[in-house]
Amino acid sequence: MGKNHSHFQPMLPDTQGNQNSRVLVRIERDGTSLALVRLHVVDQRDREEIILTHFLKKYLPLIYQRDCGVNILSRDAPWDFALEIEGGENFNVEITSIADNKSLFELESAERELSSAKLNKKLSPHKIQKLDKLFPREEDENFSREENSFFEKQMITVSSLPPPAESYESLLSVAISAKASKRHGGKEETILVIDDQTTAFTSDEILSSLNNLQTVDPFKEIWIYVGYWGTLSGDGEYTLIKVRPIA
Repeated sequence: MGKNHSHFQPMLPDTQGNQNSRVLVRIERDGTSLALVRLHVVDQRDREEIILTHFLKKYLPLIYQRDCGVNILSRDAPWDFALEIEGGENFNVEITSIADNKSLFELESAERELSSAKLNKKLSPHKIQKLDKLFPREEDENFSREENSFFEKQMITVSSLPPPAESYESLLSVAISAKASKRHGGKEETILVIDDQTTAFTSDEILSSLNNLQTVDPFKEIWIYVGYWGTLSGDGEYTLIKVRPIA
């Protein structure tokens, strides 16, 4: 965490050259601002795989005190990942996200659409129309509705978000309870990883909320993940926080 930030941050806040990363700038009502570096992945399945790799890089040495091979037995059947650990146990990993509010989830979805458009020279008319609604721009006489004018463009987007409707503790509790209520079997062999996409809560608020969190759930373990950047090969920077002590 950076010395000058009250939020979780990477050691080096400069994201230039880091893959799957972007900077979010929060501007408060009093005019103060804070730049937050956060993991940003266009494909949600890729994001989950990056989170899984980051989690295992810390978790496996902690549990087994050695390097371990990992075999993914299944994907989304029904848990996000069913894993077989070399010389160890089998368990599942389920990843769920939390954000300040529903509006932030909607904003993140729109930003992924924009990031995807920057990578593809040609888009369908339907996709272009959707992007025009999500990111309206001033008319340009040289602009064609038939072209993807977002391709390879560097853009800054501005949005207005309401403050969080709930405390961090409540956001955690709701997310955990929602997964606990699923009818899938095998919860006792499942590690729940909460992908923290919040922007409004300080690191102190997040950590102190764990002392008051009261949930009745069947999961093997629960962790919070805050990502800053990462690749499918496992490179990256992130913070992992235990919600409950490891048994």
